[in-house]
Amino acid sequence: MEKMRLSEALRVRKQLKSSLKKYSDRLVRNVSYLSDKEPEFSFKDDLDCYRLTTAELIGLEAKIAKANALRTVKVPENWKDRILIDQISLAEAIRWCAEMKSEISLVRSLSVRSGVEKTKESVWDDFAGKSVMTDVQEVWTSAMTEKIKDEMLSSLEEMFASMDRAIERVNHMSTV
Repeated sequence: MEKMRLSEALRVRKQLKSSLKKYSDRLVRNVSYLSDKEPEFSFKDDLDCYRLTTAELIGLEAKIAKANALRTVKVPENWKDRILIDQISLAEAIRWCAEMKSEISLVRSLSVRSGVEKTKESVWDDFAGKSVMTDVQEVWTSAMTEKIKDEMLSSLEEMFASMDRAIERVNHMSTV
């Protein structure tokens, strides 16, 4: 395989994974068939293609991993409070982006509740000898407001975008 940009290698990897899916789907469908209804695609041919594609994918992924380990990324300004150095490996930058996605999902999932909520609850009244409805008041306190949550999400999304742009720049300049 000739030299290609890292960004091209990532596209080829995606195509190879798509091919593997196609071959594996056909293998599952065509492993058994009625004797008078032979499948359109040969199980043996698809198995051979699956194995060749797997070998090509593994070779390409090894080259991508090596390029990711050897290349560096300039840390964006809005990451300086988390990453205390100016440059990190491309592999580390990719992992930071993955973790940033997780943090964004976590913050999105936070349920911000504050104030007083009044509900009715059924309780047993020994005097009346039956269940009665009573008012219940719950006071909720939240460590953050919706506005702070929204601002935090905007900041995290911009951090993700800035690191993603830095990674893309390196991907377009580097070869595997």
